[in-house]
Amino acid sequence: MNNVIQSLTNSRDWHYIPADQNPADNVSRGISVRKLLNMKREMGLHATPYVLQNRQPAEPHVAFPMTTVSSSANDNITIEADDLIARYHHHSSFRRTRKHFAFLQRTMNNFMSKSAIIRGRGIIRESLNGPITASELEAGERLIIKHLQRLSYPEEFAHLEDNGVPTKQGPLQHLSPFIEDGLIRIVGRLRLADLPQNQRSPILIPREHFFGKIMLDHIHRRNLHAGMDTIIADFQQYYWMRNLRKTAKAVINKCILCARARPRKLQQQMGQIPRARVTPSPTFAHTGVDLCDPFQILPSPRAKTTMTVCVCIFICFSTKAVHLEKAENQSADASISAIMRFTSLRGRPEVIYSDNGRNFVGASRELTELRKIYNDENFQNKLVEIASDKGINFFFIPPRSPNFGGLW
Repeated sequence: MNNVIQSLTNSRDWHYIPADQNPADNVSRGISVRKLLNMKREMGLHATPYVLQNRQPAEPHVAFPMTTVSSSANDNITIEADDLIARYHHHSSFRRTRKHFAFLQRTMNNFMSKSAIIRGRGIIRESLNGPITASELEAGERLIIKHLQRLSYPEEFAHLEDNGVPTKQGPLQHLSPFIEDGLIRIVGRLRLADLPQNQRSPILIPREHFFGKIMLDHIHRRNLHAGMDTIIADFQQYYWMRNLRKTAKAVINKCILCARARPRKLQQQMGQIPRARVTPSPTFAHTGVDLCDPFQILPSPRAKTTMTVCVCIFICFSTKAVHLEKAENQSADASISAIMRFTSLRGRPEVIYSDNGRNFVGASRELTELRKIYNDENFQNKLVEIASDKGINFFFIPPRSPNFGGLW
């Protein structure tokens, strides 16, 4: 830009203005309206005293000659397309850009409706007035996409228009594109499906242009800051883009509202594994027990009626071995019988862990009373003493806390 200004102007046209005499400094640095009104000099309305005192007569205007460049087949000319959307002031808003391009489309239509040349060709266009309609917004959106495609793929677009196929080494060679109504569409595998045209042959949106992210951000906000899958599903109803998921993820990550509302995952510290589970011990020395029910069984092969029973599950903490015992019901007597049968087969465990079921609490109470009887002086003998010394200890997990019994 500086080179262009220097080439189009003369150095004698530029003069130095001190900071206290330059009204642009106050405005660029920020100034309140009250202070601006109370200033003695009139900034921007009249020339400053410094300029009036040092003003020199202007030189006559020099008109630059117009040159015509002729091109031939051997000339290597690089044509840089003018990005109208990037130069547009409100290009960061999809709604405003689409609306203003719709107004541009209306202006072009009204201009051609009054053109004598267009009328002479037999083309009649009606002048459009009033608020912008939905069809005009769609036309404005198509105009934006046409501009994006021609800007991002100029060679591919020209080759498709001339030959109907993309270039062999171009970025669209594997997409089987074609042009319809001035738009590049992608051939998918759903052309024979009973679906709308935009879903069978979606419109290509260049990923290279920043306005593709503006469109994804518009879909993200229109769906009330929906997630990635919702954005992709809505986008693919009409369009197609390379690396769509990666681009949509980048759009969501830059959304300020989503960043503020995004919940943080709590990193809970896992508790230590109980000693009984990590220390080698005999099988079923530390056992967890629980009941599962109901089960319908036949008491005998010739029985005609079924009965409901429970299954008492014993799990070894060390080896994870499982032992099953039948219990007639959920009473304390049935639980004690199942535990006794278990101990007769697997040996007497040191500790039995269980939940706070009433049956196990009752079984623990009766076993404690039985042990007290065995420890009584009247029954004190060597056999009872050995048996009581190897009594079973019950350990109950806290009430309403099944997470303590995760193993069984």
